[in-house]
Amino acid sequence: MRRYHETFRLWEYLLFAVVTLAVLCLCVCIGSVRVPLGDTLAFFAAKLTGGALPEGLVSSIIPIRLPRVLCVALTGAALSLAGAAMQGLLKNPLADGSTLGVSSGASLGAVCAIAFGVTLPGFPFAGTMVMAILFAFGSLLVILGLSYKLDRSLSTNTIILIGVIFSMFVSSIMSIVITFAADKVQKITFWTMGSLSGSTYQNAAVLALALAVCGAVILLHAQILNAFAVGEDNARQIGVDVKRAKLVLLITVSVLIGVCVSIGGTIGFVGLVTPHMARMLVGPNHRRLLPAAMFGGHALFTISDKTFDRMVEANNGRTGYHIHVSEGMNDVYDSLQNYGRRPVQRLHDHGILGEKTILGHCIHVNPAEIELIQNTHTMVVNNPESNMSNAVGVCPVLPLSKAGILLGLGTDAWTNDMIESLKAALCVQRLNACLPNVAWCEVTDMLFKNNAKIGAKYFPDELGVLKAGAAADMIVMDYKPFTPFSDENIDGHILFGMTGKLCRTTIANGKILMKDRELIGIDEEAENAHILEAAKKLWGALNHREY
Repeated sequence: MRRYHETFRLWEYLLFAVVTLAVLCLCVCIGSVRVPLGDTLAFFAAKLTGGALPEGLVSSIIPIRLPRVLCVALTGAALSLAGAAMQGLLKNPLADGSTLGVSSGASLGAVCAIAFGVTLPGFPFAGTMVMAILFAFGSLLVILGLSYKLDRSLSTNTIILIGVIFSMFVSSIMSIVITFAADKVQKITFWTMGSLSGSTYQNAAVLALALAVCGAVILLHAQILNAFAVGEDNARQIGVDVKRAKLVLLITVSVLIGVCVSIGGTIGFVGLVTPHMARMLVGPNHRRLLPAAMFGGHALFTISDKTFDRMVEANNGRTGYHIHVSEGMNDVYDSLQNYGRRPVQRLHDHGILGEKTILGHCIHVNPAEIELIQNTHTMVVNNPESNMSNAVGVCPVLPLSKAGILLGLGTDAWTNDMIESLKAALCVQRLNACLPNVAWCEVTDMLFKNNAKIGAKYFPDELGVLKAGAAADMIVMDYKPFTPFSDENIDGHILFGMTGKLCRTTIANGKILMKDRELIGIDEEAENAHILEAAKKLWGALNHREY
């Protein structure tokens, strides 16, 4: 069973640093002319202390080999970081500069700069770099724009297909450019093959600067990338400025790819493979994944196995749990990829399921998982409007109800009108089943019977009935029926005739909380002001700005 820490510990940073330095030393030693490790270390020691340099080939080989090794390491780190950021931003496991065609666009910019002699005074390769960055960003916008035009869901297959087509198109343009720059064909051809053999300390310094600046920007967005994992709508609801985050990350990634391409040419698949290797070691949390890629309780996929174990230990059987499960397929993919089990099975293995546990959504559960929920007497809550808004699918209400699972109706903060949620639940179940006469009993039972049964798991008083000894929970509706009205057809009147706005008075456990639409015992303006200030602080922390 794999267990991941939520953040890096100090010893992990030190381990990565030591391993990186060791690999760099070995790379300097190994080549067409082998340099003994002892001589290499003596050279570095002399450089650091100002002592005499070793005699012989060491003094001539290492100054040539070292900048190449540094550029290779920095380029790999930059491309891997860019790939991890793009995969998190686009929720696309195949995203990186080479597969999406961004590297091809950057190459076209660099080729144009070489062919037409675009330079900046005092900076020999700055013209190539600027052109590569601009073309990389432009290519990314074109690819995403075309993908959105064809498929508004921006599915993985569409983006990758457009990226491949764009790369082929760019290759043809590059051929035309090379044709008109016959005197520079050899230089362009050698460069497009991708090589860091001619790297200098100046190249390494530029790469280090780009990695430091762009890397800092991307790492500051680690939490936001984690928020993107649960969907843009959900990220927006918790205060993430989605448009701003996308723009900042896309520009940053384009700069990184452009700098790498301008110095080393087109180097493919590093940004694709390395993040997945890092993800296997440290998990999907971007606060750990992004640093690792450079070197090598809301929803289920935001909770590690270690967190589960801590939850169970702290709870000690006192109550159940509330957790979002299989709301989107990314939840299922993450659980299978990182833990080798489907979400419900993973919860069961950690002792999370049980008669006091509530699973939210459960859209993408299979028959085996439904049986597991049933056997553990675990409860499920459907949130139809939230699911429709996030376009994640439809909860299998009919199979869950048929299995005898206690199924409630919720909103997931989409609305405060339960009648509105009831209407949505009925419509979406009939639409999903393509049957106009199903789900009436199921959805009305969810709201008027099952929600009370779920509440009774946690509260001592009897709920959901009008009788002596029960909790006096009631509402008064301002409703005038225009057809016969009785206990036999009240469900129909609620579905087709009432809305939450008709509620005038609310009583909870015998206490009047709202009378004639006026809150009792609450300073509404003061509470609203307090909530607004808290939201400003949260949004400010997420977006690194003041509101």
